[in-house]
Amino acid sequence: MSEQRIKLAEEIAKLREQQGMTFKAIGEMYQISPGKVSYLYQDFLRRRRLARVREMYQQENRQLTVSVKMTLGEIVVLRRILAFYQTWVRRESLRRRGENPLFQEPDCVTAEYLSSRFGELEKEKRRRAQENKVLSPKPIDISKMD
Repeated sequence: MSEQRIKLAEEIAKLREQQGMTFKAIGEMYQISPGKVSYLYQDFLRRRRLARVREMYQQENRQLTVSVKMTLGEIVVLRRILAFYQTWVRRESLRRRGENPLFQEPDCVTAEYLSSRFGELEKEKRRRAQENKVLSPKPIDISKMD
């Protein structure tokens, strides 16, 4: 949604919530249909809810930490699952043609963050394993595996 439409939605919300104006009256004021006014107001409410949820997630993430031990394989599988989820979100957002893009939802933002953290953990684990020679440094020839 463009900045201009966001600003209009905020103005509509103020008129609706502070002055108690109807959608029809607001529409006449801005020379748009009551349906369009209702749509912009509902979009404003959705964005406000998302902002509250994001704020709640951020507060929870700052206050609560959980320590979990995982194997490298578990991290790789979790990254794959997150990649499938992110691909699904992108497809759904394209299918919706830009209305209420899912990738802005808190779960998607968190998935993106987790994916990058798991990527960093995986790189660090592999680097340490190479230093300690835990992982084989030479490539495996799969052509001889028949």
